[in-house]
Amino acid sequence: MSRSRLLAGAALMLGLAGVVPSVGAFEGIRVTLLGTGADAPDLQRAAPGTLIEAASVRLLVDGGVDVSAQLTKIGLGPAGINVLLLPHLRPEHTAGLAELWLRGWREGRRGALLVIGPQGTQALVEELQRARRGEIAADLQRDPDGLAIEVQEIEENQVFEDGGVVVTAIVVEPAPSGPAYAFRVEYRGRAAVLSGDTRYARNLVGGARGASVILHEVTASGPDPAAQQAVRDSGHSAPEEAAEVFRAARPGLAVYTHIDLGAGSEEELVRRTRKIYGGPLVLGRDLMVIEIQNEVQVRGQPSEPR
Repeated sequence: MSRSRLLAGAALMLGLAGVVPSVGAFEGIRVTLLGTGADAPDLQRAAPGTLIEAASVRLLVDGGVDVSAQLTKIGLGPAGINVLLLPHLRPEHTAGLAELWLRGWREGRRGALLVIGPQGTQALVEELQRARRGEIAADLQRDPDGLAIEVQEIEENQVFEDGGVVVTAIVVEPAPSGPAYAFRVEYRGRAAVLSGDTRYARNLVGGARGASVILHEVTASGPDPAAQQAVRDSGHSAPEEAAEVFRAARPGLAVYTHIDLGAGSEEELVRRTRKIYGGPLVLGRDLMVIEIQNEVQVRGQPSEPR
C-alpha cells in the first residue's frame, strides 16, 4: 500500500471525510509539515517547521534545526524560501535560521530572506550576522544577491501580503519568556491557522474561526491537574486545551504538530482530545501534505509538482 493511501486511511479513522484525489489545477493553500516535533530531540519527528504555499508565494513558519534538510527532501531546498515567519524566539523555532539563510544563499536564493517575527528578531539576526562574518567574507566570490537578510518585527496584525496571500499575526499566551504569535494565512477565501507556542488563548479561538485548517501545538503530559498546570506554566497546551480551541473554532480539519508526547503515547493524545472535540482530527507526521481547495485533502505528496 502506498504512503499516500496509508495517510488517507489514517485521516479517515480520525474522522476526516473527503480525502480524495484532486482534479484540475491547484488553486488553494498547500501545507507541508516539514517537522512535527517540539523542543526535545525526537527520532520520529523533525524539529518544528511548516511550509505554506499559495499562488506563487512560499512561506516557512518556524526555523527549527532540521528545516533545510526537510526542504531538501521535498525537492525545494533552502534557496526556495524568501519569507520566514517566527512565532516565538525559543531555540526550537530559530536554531535552523543560520543554515536556512547561508545555505540558501550558497544554493542560489534570488533576493533577500525576509524574517518576520516578534520583538527581539532584529537583535537575533544581527547577532547571527556578527557570528558568521568571517565565514561570509571567505565566500564572497558567490553572488551576493541571496545573502541579504531583512527583518520585520511584528507591530500590526497584518504582517504580510503578496499575490492575494495575506498573513495576520494573532497574539497568543506563551510563557513569560517573550511575545508569541499565531499566524492566519488566507488566500481566495480559504485559511490555515498555525498556533505557535501557546496556552489556551481566546485570541487564538477568535482568530481561528472559519479556518479550513488549524495546526495546533500540544504537550501530552499526564492528565492530572498538576501535570496540566506544568504544561501551561511552560507556555504550551495540554490536549484538553487544544481540544477546547478546536471545539470553539470549529475548523474544517484540526491538526496536531509541534508534538511533545513526553512519556505518553499517540493513542492517549487522541483519546484525551476526543473527550472534548469530536470533529475531524489528524495527528501530524513529518512531510505530510494538507491541501485546501473546495475541500481539505490529506496526502503523502502534493497533487501537482511544485
